[in-house]
Amino acid sequence: MRIAGFILACALIASGTARAQNLSFGSINGTVTDASGGALPGVTVTASSPALQVGQLTAVTDGEGKYQIVDLPRGTYRVRFELQGFQPLIRDGLQLTAGFAARVDASLMIGALSEAITVTGASPVVDVTTTRGGQTINTELLTTALPGNKTMADLVQMTPGLTNTAGENPGTLGLRGRPRFNSYGVNSDNSNTTMMIDGLQIIANNPLPDVGATQEVDVKTFGHGAEVKENGAAMNMIVKSGGNDLHGEVSTAYSKQPSGNLDSELRRRGLVVGQELKYFSDSDVNLGGRIIRDKLWFFGSYRERRSKNSQTGLVLNAGPDGRYLTGDEPPAFPKQLARNAAVKLSYQMTPRYQLSGYTTRDK
Repeated sequence: MRIAGFILACALIASGTARAQNLSFGSINGTVTDASGGALPGVTVTASSPALQVGQLTAVTDGEGKYQIVDLPRGTYRVRFELQGFQPLIRDGLQLTAGFAARVDASLMIGALSEAITVTGASPVVDVTTTRGGQTINTELLTTALPGNKTMADLVQMTPGLTNTAGENPGTLGLRGRPRFNSYGVNSDNSNTTMMIDGLQIIANNPLPDVGATQEVDVKTFGHGAEVKENGAAMNMIVKSGGNDLHGEVSTAYSKQPSGNLDSELRRRGLVVGQELKYFSDSDVNLGGRIIRDKLWFFGSYRERRSKNSQTGLVLNAGPDGRYLTGDEPPAFPKQLARNAAVKLSYQMTPRYQLSGYTTRDK
C-alpha cells in the first residue's frame, strides 16, 4: 500500500497584474475599443463561472484598453464589459482549460447601461501567447475515447509526439509509477519527466492521482516556461474539485478476451499458454460538493479494478504427466486487484487566496 503525501497549494487569485501564468489555471485577456476602434480605458471586465468559489473576478482596462484576468480554474465563463455611457457587452460560453490564455477582445457601442448585448460563440481554441507543444486532455475526451480502463499510458498514446514504451496488455491494471515514453526520439525516465498535481511538481516515484479522478491532464512536449526544470515532457494532472452544487458520477466497465495468439507452430514448439483475459472490471465513483457555500468545497473518489488473465508461458503446474513442456500444462490465471481513493479540499481564505489540499491512497 502506498500513500501520497498531503499536498497544499496556495494560489493567488487576483486580476489585473501581469505575471507568470499558473500551470493549473487559465486566463482571459484582450483589448476593449469603441465603435471607431479607439482604446477604452476604465472599462470594468467581470468574469463569472460556477468554477469560481468567489463567484466572480474583475479587472479594469488600462490606458491602452487592455485587461487581464488570471488564475481562472477550468470551466465555462461569462465575461461582462461595462463602462458608463456605453451598452454593456456580455460574452457567454467561454471554455477555459489548464494553462490556456484566451484572448477576448470587445467593442462597445454608445448606449444605456440597461441595454446589454450578449454574444455567444465558439471559444478561442488557439493560445496565441505560447509556442508550447502537446495537448490538454479533458474529462469529456477521456470518457468518450476511454470509457473503461483509463491509465497514464493511455494519456501518452493520445498525445502527438509521444510514444508509450512501457506497454500495457488488455486487462492489466495500469502503470503505478511515472509513465515511460519516447518524446520525439528521446526516452523518458525519472530525470527528464516532470509530473505535477495541480501545478505542483512531485518528487520521483511518488504515486500519481488516478486518471479517473482528474478533471483534465495538460501534456506538454516542448517549449516549456521557467516553471518546468527538466528538458523532457511535462504532465500536469488537474484533480477534480467540489462546487456549491452537489455532483457525482458512477461508472463501470467489463470485458474479456479469449486466447487467439497460439498457432500450430507455437504449439509444436511446446508453448501451451497464450494471452487470454478471463475478465476485466473497472468501477469508479466520485462525489463533490460544498461544506460551506463559496468557502469550503470537497471532492472524493474511489476506483477499483480487477482482472484475471494469463501470461504467455506461465502455467499452473506440470500437468497430469508431472513434466513441463509436454503440452498438457494447465494455464495459470493470476488475479490482480488495484484500488485507489482520493480526497481534495478547497478553501477560499480570502477573495485573493485559495488553499487546496489533496491526498491519495492506492494499493
